[in-house]
Amino acid sequence: MLTLAIVLITILAGDPKTIADKRSALAVGSSISALLLVFGVVGAGAEYRHRTLAPALLVAPGRGRLLVARVIAYGSPA
Repeated sequence: MLTLAIVLITILAGDPKTIADKRSALAVGSSISALLLVFGVVGAGAEYRHRTLAPALLVAPGRGRLLVARVIAYGSPA
């Protein structure tokens, strides 16, 4: 979802006219999606290792709030 938003912003802000411009806009989205995939794998691995997903969902059943909290936690420096 975030990758799609970034690609749309890149396309709409730059107004690509040629095929090369359109391909470069998609290349930006794919490189960012690869980085987000790595972050997701690391985060899921940490959740599995420390067994924190089930207790978090039982304490705070609102999945939207939990998602926002996890995104902030993963994005903040250690």
